[in-house]
Amino acid sequence: MMMKRSEETPWTFPFPSDRSRPLPPLLPLPRTRPAILIQPAAAFPTSPTAPSQHTTMQWPATDSQRATLRAYAADNAARMCFCRSSPLPSFGHAEGLARAVEQQAFAFAEASKSTTTGTREASETLRLYLKKAGELLVQAVKDAAESLSAMEAAPAEEGSFDVSAGAREFIMGSAARERFADAISKAGVRRLKLGNKSYDVEAAGVIAEVCRVNCETLEELDMADVLAGRPEEEAMEVLGTIARGVAELCSIRRLDVSDNALGEKGIRALAPLLQSQKCLECVKFQNNGVSAAAAAAIHELLVAPEQLREVHLHNNMAGDEGATSVAALVARAPRLSKLRMTATRVGEDGGRALLEALASLPDASLEHLELTDNMISEENGLAIARVVLKHGACLRHLLVGDTGLGAPGIAAICLALRRTGAPALERVNFAQNEVSVRGATRIVVALGAAPSLTTLGLADNMELGERGALVLAKAMNDGAFPALEQIDVSRCQLRGGEGQVALEAVCSSRGIRVVNEKDDDEEEEDFDDEEEEEEEDFDESELEAQL
Repeated sequence: MMMKRSEETPWTFPFPSDRSRPLPPLLPLPRTRPAILIQPAAAFPTSPTAPSQHTTMQWPATDSQRATLRAYAADNAARMCFCRSSPLPSFGHAEGLARAVEQQAFAFAEASKSTTTGTREASETLRLYLKKAGELLVQAVKDAAESLSAMEAAPAEEGSFDVSAGAREFIMGSAARERFADAISKAGVRRLKLGNKSYDVEAAGVIAEVCRVNCETLEELDMADVLAGRPEEEAMEVLGTIARGVAELCSIRRLDVSDNALGEKGIRALAPLLQSQKCLECVKFQNNGVSAAAAAAIHELLVAPEQLREVHLHNNMAGDEGATSVAALVARAPRLSKLRMTATRVGEDGGRALLEALASLPDASLEHLELTDNMISEENGLAIARVVLKHGACLRHLLVGDTGLGAPGIAAICLALRRTGAPALERVNFAQNEVSVRGATRIVVALGAAPSLTTLGLADNMELGERGALVLAKAMNDGAFPALEQIDVSRCQLRGGEGQVALEAVCSSRGIRVVNEKDDDEEEEDFDDEEEEEEEDFDESELEAQL
């Protein structure tokens, strides 16, 4: 948005062109243009097609005056994009940009009119409004150009319709109709990716139409991060509109609604979609503020989980109560092969419920278990071990770092891994679980012959130290971990001693990457690696008997 300051007209703003037809981008801007004078009683045009008529403007701007500003902004957006060699597909896109910019600028001015010392004068608030609109429009034009460039650069995957490329933007009804025109006119979309954009209700209606038109082929719906910056009431309506469009005819297999801060309200807004789908194989509710109530809603609304193979709930606040609801869902999903429930505040009771549900699944179905960053506690080490025994033949990823398992929990899991032989295991994460020298020995015995293990995570186990690293190095020098590609021993009190040197040497000779990141203050930790390990307060033979 072009703004000019002069002695005669302190703050000026260009008039829009005649709105009776789209402005050809090559049409030169006139040298002399009428102006909006920002004064306590300012001259303001009553109509974009009648620039010679003016009216007095006070803050806040009227609806007609805001519409005129949007017309200015749309014209300038179209021209600026053309000058950047990134012309917008149509004038509807420029109008969508202008409307979003004006709404944000108006909200900013409204929020800024009150200060700690009182209320700003109307003329000052008006200046803020127009100045913010100009700044936002310039940024919106840059973002739009990047989005278009990214869309042109990205190869189109057959059957995929993806609007997520480029910078974030707010897509409104008129622009949405044009953006999704191909998806409506040419049926056959199998994968619809909507993320990294926000939508108004009218645009959501267009998306619902896309889903209906492609109902026979649409299998994957990616709605991750589609609500940023929208008021809650509008966000819920957007979700409901799309959900109803999908529910009517579609048969979705993969659904991603992550990064939308849904909470229970958002989950229930998706009820028409969740309740209607009988073929869902993968659901993702990551980073959504999923509380205990929201987890219960997911369990309630997924009425046909028999086909579910993947459940993703990373970074939520389900807690033990929510984990119990997820456990009930897992128990009804006999084909489940992947559970990702990391950083969800699950404790001992919720962890037990989840693990019991996983152990009840048919043999050799679970391939990926990820419970990192939950205080499941050492009491559930045996429960994880029983899951490993049940699914050991096909388990590929076992990621239980930072779960409070301690030495007894790791010992129980290693016993189970040793029994199964871990034939398919590729990735293991035991980070921050008090893996000591004895723990390293158990890992060597349990996984040293694992034919497929490529990644071993042992970070944040201060108890490992130089002697634990030496145990690993000697085993690897004798051929243990034949397929290993990476080992993480970050923050394990390796300080350039014999163990670290030996481990790095053998890994270098075998082409294995050693990750050994250190905190700035790690050298100051009060930990003596030369001290003898304390006696363990559990009997490994008893653990084996309980398995």
